[in-house]
Amino acid sequence: ISFHGSQLAAPFLNNHVASTMTDMVLDRFGQKHWISEMRLRGGTDKDIMYRKIGIQPEPGMKNKALLIETTWNDKAETVVVPSSAHLNFDSAMTAEAWVRFDPSTAHSVSILAKLNGYDGDDWYMPPGYNMGFRKNQDKFCINNALVTDKGEFINWGDCNIGDTLWHHIAFTYDAKADLNNFRTYVDGILLVEKTVTGKIRQGDGMLLIGSRTSFYGNNKYFIDEVRLWNRALSQQELLQNQVTRLTGEEEGLKMYLSFDDTFKDLSGNGN
Repeated sequence: ISFHGSQLAAPFLNNHVASTMTDMVLDRFGQKHWISEMRLRGGTDKDIMYRKIGIQPEPGMKNKALLIETTWNDKAETVVVPSSAHLNFDSAMTAEAWVRFDPSTAHSVSILAKLNGYDGDDWYMPPGYNMGFRKNQDKFCINNALVTDKGEFINWGDCNIGDTLWHHIAFTYDAKADLNNFRTYVDGILLVEKTVTGKIRQGDGMLLIGSRTSFYGNNKYFIDEVRLWNRALSQQELLQNQVTRLTGEEEGLKMYLSFDDTFKDLSGNGN
């Protein structure tokens, strides 16, 4: 399979790419091999890049986390989850993860975002859903967002994380619930809520865990136990999830990444 032109598979390159040509081969073991030729805009030479995407192993025994480290306009890191029908939520969803900030983290950070279109400035909501933090006066403020067929909605959370401890963060949405049906939780405590209407906008965009085009700077932070559900978990369920190792077979669990020596989706949905 050959692809020509600037590729969204390299989301941070944006309009910096003058020309690319990419080829992919699927070998007899099911592993994907990519080789790309790329010339940056304004450059005179071409870069050749190779990547093998192997079959992910089962999780290891040690509890590990994903480290995201970025530098200003120079280095960005992310996990790209391809488009999947399992991650196109309709009228209800929950996103949860564990996060820890290194003291060197200086700017706003993205935890995860479903990008169904333009990935603009850090205040801009990609069509879909996202979870991130902005930094203000040395403290981090969580802001989760949803885009539905009725509009764009952001839960602007208070700036209340100023330490380097692990924190459990989550948001839930249920279109069939009453008022204040879009909720943000930190460590199981309800932080902010808003009334939202409509179905979550779906699309064929990727899910990015970690850096996005619009989130840049000198940052270092850890992400763990990313879980996406097709239902709105209760506060009691979120509290229980903080102290429970999931099996991957829980009702409504559509993606589960533990990062314990693997990027395998433990929900069984193949993300």
